[in-house]
Amino acid sequence: MHKKILLTLLIITAVSLPLTSLELGTYFNIGNMSFLETPLTTTTFSSDKLPWGASVTGTQNVGEGLVVDFGFDMDPILNNYAYGIFTYTGEFFSMGAGPAFGLFNTTETKMQPGISTNFKLELPGLAFVSFDLLSSIGYKMSSRGDYNQNESAISLGFYIPNAICTLNLVEKSYNEIVPTYGQMEDSILEYSFKSQIYKKNIPFSLLIGLIYRSTGNSYVTEELTTTGDSSTTVAALGDSLVTTISDVTLAQKMNSIILQTKIDFALTSWLTMVIDVNSSIFAFGSIDDEAADTKESLKFDNSKPFDSYMFQASLGFRIDMDNLNNL
Repeated sequence: MHKKILLTLLIITAVSLPLTSLELGTYFNIGNMSFLETPLTTTTFSSDKLPWGASVTGTQNVGEGLVVDFGFDMDPILNNYAYGIFTYTGEFFSMGAGPAFGLFNTTETKMQPGISTNFKLELPGLAFVSFDLLSSIGYKMSSRGDYNQNESAISLGFYIPNAICTLNLVEKSYNEIVPTYGQMEDSILEYSFKSQIYKKNIPFSLLIGLIYRSTGNSYVTEELTTTGDSSTTVAALGDSLVTTISDVTLAQKMNSIILQTKIDFALTSWLTMVIDVNSSIFAFGSIDDEAADTKESLKFDNSKPFDSYMFQASLGFRIDMDNLNNL
């Protein structure tokens, strides 16, 4: 319910803005390339669950060289967050900053404040380098439901005839204090090479990417040894005197080589359809259980639907309000 209300408010806010140089977008994504919210009970990764997400975006030109980007995203790793970032663009650089908020990710923490920034240096028509950051700010996680969200990215790009090529490094992490398991972390580390191919007077552009992605899911539980007692967990400690504290980690990791295909197709002068498919062509992983002192390879069960095909796909539409108003 909270997500529906927030999405409605964002759409109303976007529509109420001046429509000059305004572009709106909405996207739906689904896939099976991420871990679920609880640890695996076996060494077999089941990809027959298909968690989904959605996002709403907007870009508004508010002055000479000044643009504001805003939106709401239900990300597979970062979960829910909203953002607004003002970016100034000069001849050889651009830089921007604005607020970001984690929203309704836990019942205990309705909103987690953060910041979003970007910076780009460019030699027009030759090459560029860009840096992007989204990070929670505020208090240290200490109680159930506390969480933080972090994302950083760096890209090095260059131009060739009818194409833009980029080398990219992306990191995402979501940390939360959860019952039973202690501190949980979902994370992604991604290296990629992407090439966006385009041509004048052709109504579509094509992006091809080769990606190496490491997806992690870990749980850290404090284990305490008390005077006169054997080792026990925090939940069972009560008022006993603590003598030693140690962290016990269960780490699940999946590494994938992914082929990305993305098409931006202009259906009309004001409406563009975006199809983005990430297909895993090879995957391997491990489960490291410190409590049991074991490390085993992650297996993949091909007997269930979708287990033989791991993917992340999205479908979206962009609306150019200038062109729509000029009809």
